[in-house]
Amino acid sequence: MGRQPAFERSDVLDKASKIFLRNGFQRTTIKDITKATGLQPGSIYSAFENKSGLYTEVIEHYTKRQIGVIDECAKQHSKSLDALRSFFNLVADKSKNKTPDAHCLLVYGAFEIPETEKELRYYVQLKLQEIESRVYVLLVKAQENEEIVCDEDPIQLARFLMTLLFGYRVLARLQSSSETIDNMLDRVFQIIENKK
Repeated sequence: MGRQPAFERSDVLDKASKIFLRNGFQRTTIKDITKATGLQPGSIYSAFENKSGLYTEVIEHYTKRQIGVIDECAKQHSKSLDALRSFFNLVADKSKNKTPDAHCLLVYGAFEIPETEKELRYYVQLKLQEIESRVYVLLVKAQENEEIVCDEDPIQLARFLMTLLFGYRVLARLQSSSETIDNMLDRVFQIIENKK
């Protein structure tokens, strides 16, 4: 039986995610990671193989957390569209308040991971699709329950909303006003609900 690691994996992933958000994948060094996590290089290599392995687990950890938020919103609301609006409000609040989650690892990864890291780029794409699929399911339910009047393809609507999520991150990065983000959110849901 192998030796159990002497650290809390989720704690290491949280700390590593902050470093990857601050520096980006390419500029983050093992030295940065050891400083942030308190682990020795040997422990990092033993637990995650290399920086790409750690980044992959960070992305998985981040995606599960985002999906957990969507699922929790769905539990708290009887209407699927209300659940979606609640999720987007939470994202908007984080964006406005400049919390660490305001800057999305998946969005940054999509832009920043080099072409040479094909597997990593593909993995980020898969994780974005996982979140999009949760949004899609809620949109289908909203259409079935006639919460959405428009008959737009839910796949296209889900992609539209994912683009909105990306836009939030960009606006937060550019330090846009809270009012700008709120107005954008209200208008998007008016369009989805087919309200003038």
